[in-house]
Amino acid sequence: MFTDECRVVLYPKVNPQINVIRLSEEDKKNLHTFEVNKKRTFYRPKFEISLMIAGGITNYGLSNLIFCSGTQNNFSYKQFLLFIKEDMDKIKKDYNLKNDLLFQQDNASCHKSRESMEAIEVIFGKNKIWWPANSPDLSPIETVWSILKLELSKRKNSNLEELRNNILDIWTKFPKELCSKIIAEFDEKIKICQKEGGIILNKSLIKKYIKNNKASSSKYNWESLKMEKKIRIVYNNKIIESIKKNALKTSKKSRNINLKNLKKIILKEKNLMNI
Repeated sequence: MFTDECRVVLYPKVNPQINVIRLSEEDKKNLHTFEVNKKRTFYRPKFEISLMIAGGITNYGLSNLIFCSGTQNNFSYKQFLLFIKEDMDKIKKDYNLKNDLLFQQDNASCHKSRESMEAIEVIFGKNKIWWPANSPDLSPIETVWSILKLELSKRKNSNLEELRNNILDIWTKFPKELCSKIIAEFDEKIKICQKEGGIILNKSLIKKYIKNNKASSSKYNWESLKMEKKIRIVYNNKIIESIKKNALKTSKKSRNINLKNLKKIILKEKNLMNI
């Protein structure tokens, strides 16, 4: 199970009079060059609106999609690990696998912290693999993120709710056959690395070896995989504390707030996904 997080940014139409392009001192000296003119015409909002999502890919399909509320840290990553373990166990049961699936992650700081590594040891035991540093693009999940963003670009995403619904819809319809193709492509990339002595893999080098065999989303039926559209959310501890404080301030029955009704309050919180 190759896992990772990905931030998907919503780019709404912006008013160029309000969202002024801020150029560096070096850019100001080269105002008439093509590169600087390109920056001046591509307006972006001052503060990005985005969603952080996470998940995994196996030869048997994707995990359930997970939305991350707040920056991923040790606290929220432990919740993510439990969700992934649940999906791995289900895949093993559904496909009657004799061997356990292996868990993979990259070397992000919250992944490799002492707390996270202790949790991984407890949850996955020996069913995990070592991953080399500075090798994120080898992971098949990166291809999934690229395809997801490509499919998103074909849809209307005018607000955060539409973006969230479209992400979930694409994820739940992601073809299992495409997952198998992406995993097979990973095997080819490993062979290239071995043959070339571990050098950086660029597009031209990959194309040299994998001719007309690259995973393409357009070749597959996007109705072939019917996954349950259930929203999973992992919460940053700071987000939970913030919600709890607000709930205690506003609730008339603040003394009776326990874990059960706190969860209800969290799920009703409208701005949780607006990260």
